Amino acid sequence: MKNKLPFTLASFRGQILSVSLIFSALALPASGQTSYYWEVGTPGNVQSNWGVNTDGTGASPGNFSTVENIRLRVQDGQNLNNFTGNWAVTGTNSQVVVESGGTITASGRNHNIVLNMDSGGTYEVSSFYSNLQFNSIDSNSTFVVGGSLTTIRSDLTYGSLNYNSSAAGTDATSLTLTGGLMVSQGNLRASGFSSSGTHDIGGNVTVQSGAAYQFGTTTNTGFTSVINVGGGLNNSGDFSNPSSTLTATLNFNGTGSSEATWGTHSGNFSVNIDSGKTIVFNDSLNTGTGSLTVDGTLSGTATAGGVVTLTSDGGVTFSDGSVISLALGSGTSDTLALAGLGSVIFDADQGILFLDDGATTGIYENIITGLDSDPGVAGWTLLNDGWSGTFSFDGANVDFNLAAIPEPRTTALALAGLVGTLALYRRRRRA
Repeated sequence: MKNKLPFTLASFRGQILSVSLIFSALALPASGQTSYYWEVGTPGNVQSNWGVNTDGTGASPGNFSTVENIRLRVQDGQNLNNFTGNWAVTGTNSQVVVESGGTITASGRNHNIVLNMDSGGTYEVSSFYSNLQFNSIDSNSTFVVGGSLTTIRSDLTYGSLNYNSSAAGTDATSLTLTGGLMVSQGNLRASGFSSSGTHDIGGNVTVQSGAAYQFGTTTNTGFTSVINVGGGLNNSGDFSNPSSTLTATLNFNGTGSSEATWGTHSGNFSVNIDSGKTIVFNDSLNTGTGSLTVDGTLSGTATAGGVVTLTSDGGVTFSDGSVISLALGSGTSDTLALAGLGSVIFDADQGILFLDDGATTGIYENIITGLDSDPGVAGWTLLNDGWSGTFSFDGANVDFNLAAIPEPRTTALALAGLVGTLALYRRRRRA
């Protein structure tokens, strides 16, 4: 009896060929890119120090000038700081990738590379980097300006930037970041001696002790300086406008809730809180002759008993749809203290949102102080769901009588519901 084969030799060979083609297709990147990895401790600008294996061994690219579609990867935990000359990677679609946790310390080298930085990647320079090109830069990557560098390129869009220069000052009249700005040392200025300037910062601004972030220079006359911040401000150094004739504006123009710790600040500058943005004031603000305009939400801390003092010769305006948010505790509240103001304008139906820090029914005196006349409290709107109460004016201050409150919530839950409550309030107003 003959064995019955399920398929012929020809069909078997055909299936082997098909499987082989499938595996070949899986093995090749769809884009045709080849990744190479640095051999730690060797000069990074030499192509033989890069290999297809993750430890830097294996086949190397033939060269950096004509080989196309290669990715030279600096991995987590690596700091590529060894170069025997400027690094040039100029093959078509060939790029350098700093992966999360990886670092390239270019120091005084002016590398001619196309750079990609993943979240958590770092690139550091200490001299001008005119040859560097950007491709994909994650907002959580960090570009470090170190040494005594006094020039920051304005034609690049950075992720996060750390200004860590020992120079007396750097004028960066145009700066765009999708992430945050850290001023670690030195003095970064948003306009020059005889020019205007704009900084667009997507994340938080942090000024460390001993460092300065200034709108301009002492001799800047008749120009403007604008700093747009999508996150918050944490100032432990100096934040100031050193010129009495420079028109300076700080815009909180992102969304969601961010904190502002003003610290040591001086000079004249206006502050705007855009609609949809909540800024929690951790300490007091003096804008000099500048103004404060609130289109979004100005909030005290979530713990009752704090005092936020606003001093502004240019006046304070709470625009249509704006919100004042203060914490109420058991018999105590945040206080918004208005001092030395040019003028105070409230929305006709000013929205007030209280954060529940153990609030109880009863009268809370002096939630807003320093007023010369009744701001129209009879028309103000209490935004807390299920709460009822009335506002009153005693000749200088606004008081609040909390008549009813639902089952108390934790402060954390109150904060979590803040964004939704404000969104509903604004939708109702637009309707």
